[in-house]
Amino acid sequence: MVAERKITVLLPWLLLSLLSLAACKPDASSPATVAHAENEGQQAHPAHVSAAAPRFGAELAGLPPIALQQRYACSGDATACDQNVVAARSPDEAEWLLERGYPAPDQMQAARSFSTDRLKRAAEDSSHPVDQSLYIQALLREGRHREALAEAMEGYVGAGNLYALHLASDIYLKSEALKNLPESMAYYRLAALSGDRKAEADMALRYPWASPPEIAYADQRATHLKQQMQPDGQWPRP
Repeated sequence: MVAERKITVLLPWLLLSLLSLAACKPDASSPATVAHAENEGQQAHPAHVSAAAPRFGAELAGLPPIALQQRYACSGDATACDQNVVAARSPDEAEWLLERGYPAPDQMQAARSFSTDRLKRAAEDSSHPVDQSLYIQALLREGRHREALAEAMEGYVGAGNLYALHLASDIYLKSEALKNLPESMAYYRLAALSGDRKAEADMALRYPWASPPEIAYADQRATHLKQQMQPDGQWPRP
């Protein structure tokens, strides 16, 4: 009888406690609860947060002149460095490379760790010639040669991206679908006409088999292309 009486007394209190706990429990569908869960998930899984697009051009643009030159430094002998189109012997030449879309050698390697879509987003967001060049290289790695060629032409016309002409020349030299050796020579010559003296000096080494008529054609074609796309574009390399 005593035990039954205790249960009778405690039962209303237990019911009230359970009702109170149910009222205090957060609604799983409420905005506050969902937001909290999302925050907890983001903290527990930071990899789910989308990473920002890289900014290779801005990275170089923020460097002091000497530091910028070091990024374009050449470790080979004098002859090799003279032939290396992305090597700078002075801060002025390094600045020219940056402005004309030539990525630093270490950036070309680093860009391989990013998807083509992220490099495209970087090029679109920054409008920097270096970011555009790295995006074109990514397209080439995927065999998307026609897209790469269109981007290269846009880069040269829109921003004076001379490295894009080197890449266009590579497309015509190496692409099975677009291979055209005279056209490859013409775009390389166009880089020289637009101010890249190393392209001028490198023509004979790059095309040792070229005959005088082929060289003459490349000169005429390059002149025609320049008149069409960048008639006033002239950026002499220091």
